[in-house]
Amino acid sequence: MDIIVENIEKTYRVFKKSPGLKASIKSLFHREYVNIKAVRDISLSLRTGEIVGFLGPNGSGKTTTMKMIAGLLHPNAGSIRVGPFIPSERKNPYLKEVGFVMGQKGQLWWDLPPLDSYDLLIDIYGCDKSSTMAYVHHLAERLQIEECLRQPVRMLSLGQRMKAELIGAIIHRPKVLLLDEPTIGLDIYSARSIRRIIREEAASRDMTIILSSHILDDIQELCKRVVIINHGQLIYDDLLENCYRKYMFQKQIHVKFNESVRKEDLLYFNQIKEFSPFEACWEIDRSDVSRIGFEIMQRFNIEDITISEIPLGTVIEYITNEQVSGNGKVSQSG
Repeated sequence: MDIIVENIEKTYRVFKKSPGLKASIKSLFHREYVNIKAVRDISLSLRTGEIVGFLGPNGSGKTTTMKMIAGLLHPNAGSIRVGPFIPSERKNPYLKEVGFVMGQKGQLWWDLPPLDSYDLLIDIYGCDKSSTMAYVHHLAERLQIEECLRQPVRMLSLGQRMKAELIGAIIHRPKVLLLDEPTIGLDIYSARSIRRIIREEAASRDMTIILSSHILDDIQELCKRVVIINHGQLIYDDLLENCYRKYMFQKQIHVKFNESVRKEDLLYFNQIKEFSPFEACWEIDRSDVSRIGFEIMQRFNIEDITISEIPLGTVIEYITNEQVSGNGKVSQSG
């Protein structure tokens, strides 16, 4: 299902209170409010079956934007259309096509086993109980949480709970899935299993997915395109491979030494980003990597040397800082 977002804005009216008892009493009779613009003139579009990474610092407007797409919030300006639907109208046919996972807020009832919550969700969405429960057990088996489905949610580990939450979000086989930090706090094994299910379910029925995550492995494994916002504004929208090509103009050389060294004795020590007596990491222009790597191997007693790309997080930080410095939107895909 296509998603088209045009020039949306969202402003919150927030109560402002000074500290102290006197200010608290004063606020009972006279309240001051400030307007906080969470989203500023964002436009983007997603094609059916596309998985897009939605990135940005905390407080940049990602969750607010996703809530407007889900129909939980109304934009103050602009428009959103998902397939034939306008989310803010919250019509039942649309709500049946959307799933939403919020890593920091669950939809499953805390004191009930997941199966009881699933049973209620099946009634809410009007799904066929027999086939949907078979689907639930199929997902639980793939996620290795079958034995957890009869335990109260509060008794589950974080990884087990997030897997159960994912099942609840896709139990009705939605065409649009919004994922807000779906692997937050999870170990690598739980995170990998969740990413695998997301990938397989998306491919099986052309599900359109917006994935917001600070775990960059999620983005690199699932998304071909990234959208970055900061201070409520869209600053980057392009293919992930173009992000690498445009901004990864350096590589890292990571070296382990067989004996202790001093930083000032190393070559190009002003380009060293991490250092300990037995290890060092340089960030070097791509064109100089082979030459400098060879010089380091010739000069020092080396146990191991690794050449790798700059981490995606560093690139995103660069893009964000470039926008903050006054250059505005960095890139827009065609």
